[in-house]
Amino acid sequence: SLCTDTGINLFAPGKNPKGNMLFLTFLVNVLMMVYKNQNLLRASIMSAGNSHRLGANEAPPAILSIFLGKQLSSILDEIARQISSSKMTSEEKTTLKLGIGRIPEILLDTTDRNRFEFRAAGSSANCAAAMIAINAAMANQLNEFKVSIDKLMEEGVGKDEAIFRIMKETIIASEPIRFEGDGYSEQWKQEAARRGLTNICHVPEALMHYMDNQSRSVLIGERIFNETELACRLEVELEKYTMKVQIESR
Repeated sequence: SLCTDTGINLFAPGKNPKGNMLFLTFLVNVLMMVYKNQNLLRASIMSAGNSHRLGANEAPPAILSIFLGKQLSSILDEIARQISSSKMTSEEKTTLKLGIGRIPEILLDTTDRNRFEFRAAGSSANCAAAMIAINAAMANQLNEFKVSIDKLMEEGVGKDEAIFRIMKETIIASEPIRFEGDGYSEQWKQEAARRGLTNICHVPEALMHYMDNQSRSVLIGERIFNETELACRLEVELEKYTMKVQIESR
C-alpha cells in the first residue's frame, strides 16, 4: 500500500468527497505509473529463475496489467465521462463532487484479487529492486501529475477543475493497462499487443529496458541513481544471469 508518514492509507476510499478525491487521485496515478513504466517494473523483477514463472500457473503474466474489478472500473469511466474538457459550470462540479462523495468506503472485488499489490517478484528475490523501481516510478508520475495541474492553474483554471481535467486525461490515457480477463490466454497476448503493451520473456532483453529513456527519466531524473550507478546495476544483473545460465548448463 501507499501511506503517509502519519499512517493514512492513500489507497482507501474516504468518507467524504475530499477523502475520495485523494483516493482517486492516487489510484489513477498508479494506473498511469504502471502503464508508462511497464518495462522498468518488469526489469526490476526479471531473473533467470523468475523468467520460468512469468506467464505460468499462478505466476503473473509477462504482460503487465492492472485488475481493478468492475466497480472501480465503472467509477473511473463515469468520472471521465462527466468531466468536461471545456470550462465546467458550478452545477457540473457540484454533481461530480457529490458522486465522488458517494463512493463506498470499502471497495473490494468479489474475487481474491482485491488488494493493491505487485504480484511479480520471485519468491527468493530481494524485493529491494522492485521497491526502488515502483516507488521511483510513482514519485515521478505524481510529480508529472502536479506539473500538469500547476500549468493549468497558471493559465487561470481553478484548482478543482484543473485536478478534474488532468484526472480525466490520466484515466483515458492509462486505459490500456486495465484488464480483467484471462491474462494467460493467447487472445490476451494479441489484445495486449494491439493496446501497445509489451510482452518480454527473455531476461537480457527485459533487463536492457533499464536504459530506456522512460526508465532513465525515472531513476536518474528522480535522483535515485546517477548514470554510472544505473549502468553498473544493469551490468551486475546481466552478469548474474550469465552465471546462472552457465551453472545450469554444466
